[in-house]
Amino acid sequence: RRRGPPAIGDFPTIPPRLTGHKTRYMYLSQMRPVPPGRPVCFVGICKIDLEAEDEASGMTGEILYPEGLEGGEAFFVPTDKPSKGEETVEDEGYLVTFLSSAHGESKMVVYDARTMATHPVASVSLPVRVPAGFHGLHINEKQLATQR
Repeated sequence: RRRGPPAIGDFPTIPPRLTGHKTRYMYLSQMRPVPPGRPVCFVGICKIDLEAEDEASGMTGEILYPEGLEGGEAFFVPTDKPSKGEETVEDEGYLVTFLSSAHGESKMVVYDARTMATHPVASVSLPVRVPAGFHGLHINEKQLATQR
């Protein structure tokens, strides 16, 4: 049986190593409902358990951005130091996104994908505004070295 997510969102993301494989969790950039014709507003990130018994228990985590800030697409960055032996747990990693204010301020924030704690692990103020709709991708140092 297929069911919809328990939140309104877009830009679903999963750990890149699991692309094309069955996953338990996905993350959505969460939207606030807006009237037709109004621009979309991303207000947070939610974690969806695709193996949940019902829709009510499907959203296992939610991060809402501070008032006055809007986000964009969050992308999953896997940890390079697994906590359980040599195998990385599916939701072990970080969610990275950009937040912007109506006053032109932007910052990059990093959240813990496993705990979905509302306080970011890291936050970096940026010297210029990041436009709405900016997409990201993470590659590690080893992957970067193979690029020409």
